[in-house]
Amino acid sequence: MMAHAREVARIEYEASADLCADVTSDQLATMGEWLERAAASGDPGAQLCYAALAGGDDVAPARYSDAWIEWMQRYRLQATPFAENALAAGYWQAAWFLYDVNAGPYAFPMFRIDRSGDSNLSTALSMMLLQVETIERRHDADLDGLLQDFRAKAAVIEGDLSPEQIAQAKAAAAAYAARWRAQPQKSPPCWGLDFL
Repeated sequence: MMAHAREVARIEYEASADLCADVTSDQLATMGEWLERAAASGDPGAQLCYAALAGGDDVAPARYSDAWIEWMQRYRLQATPFAENALAAGYWQAAWFLYDVNAGPYAFPMFRIDRSGDSNLSTALSMMLLQVETIERRHDADLDGLLQDFRAKAAVIEGDLSPEQIAQAKAAAAAYAARWRAQPQKSPPCWGLDFL
């Protein structure tokens, strides 16, 4: 699976390198602005890309500049609702972001989000169980270690929840998984998110 993913990424990189050969650095500097506009327009694929990537240095303005501070303030306000919309539209990759936002002390700190607010461990458990379901469906031995780690993380989170919260989280994850099994899986329209 990982070898296949690397080959697909190599082919996509070569194709994008050809398409982007004439793109100027000034045009690249506006990439984040255009991504934010597309996400704000309601496009769920752009919303996924924004939530997952817009906090990073490849998309955001120069770090610690005034523009970056304003950008990060907007990102922290918009990223979670955008990820929720993307998840509802069938982009399961948004579960990574929503897990991280809600997991509190169990987060993987993959995204530049405000971690001072309240966590929602029931939602975090639901998102983690969704990741487990997604990996299990792939039947890829290369992901067995990750699958075990995710199951262990889910078990730890369950220890902090009531039986009712656990049941609610499992029901939510099962509902998403059932819906996605019944429809074709959507590939993200941006780089670096189709890692599972």
